[in-house]
Amino acid sequence: MALSLSLSSAQSNDAVTWTLTDTAGTYHAVDNTDGWGAPNEVVTNIVAEATTTVGKRHLTLDLTVTDKNGDATTYDQINLYDHNGSAFTDTGDLVFEFNPDDFEESSTAMGAATDKFDDGVYVVTYTLAQADDGTVLHTLTDGFVIDGDVKIDLYNALRNVPTSYDNNENNESRDIMEALLAKSYYDGIHSYTTPESDTEEISNMLYTLDSILSDGSKYQW
Repeated sequence: MALSLSLSSAQSNDAVTWTLTDTAGTYHAVDNTDGWGAPNEVVTNIVAEATTTVGKRHLTLDLTVTDKNGDATTYDQINLYDHNGSAFTDTGDLVFEFNPDDFEESSTAMGAATDKFDDGVYVVTYTLAQADDGTVLHTLTDGFVIDGDVKIDLYNALRNVPTSYDNNENNESRDIMEALLAKSYYDGIHSYTTPESDTEEISNMLYTLDSILSDGSKYQW
């Protein structure tokens, strides 16, 4: 019986907001002995980075992004209490929204607040540690595919399929096939269940998908 950290990931339709939600839930002796709350770790003990009181906790997030070009960037650690700007009162508060300007590497942000997130594999380390000496109590490393940029292009291509089909013009048949190829490729990317272990493969596939959507495949129908 101990806290078991877990996270879910969601990206907004415009690709500018990324939300991580703690899904450990609230402790219950019958059906959730791994959740937050006594006798496990208590949400209200999480404090700001500057607070080092014995018995209090720091909740942090580290992020490494491997983009579709295969370039990896590790961003500065974020104290999640400071990021939210207020005390956590229950597990419903453990929802963290980010924009690209929230992630910095040597004082350089990933992007502006209104930019779309870079497509890639996002590997996070989510950690609960003692506030006084930094001793790690619980940690989770998990990977997520962030693909809002290519998804927008893909959905635009798919929306045009009925129009192209109804027109029944030979010069539009390639557009239909390209859209269906891209959708199949997109589904293949999301067949990976452990992105943190398949970073290179997924990165390469995102690059190829972006190329298909931007320039078309090299196959002549």
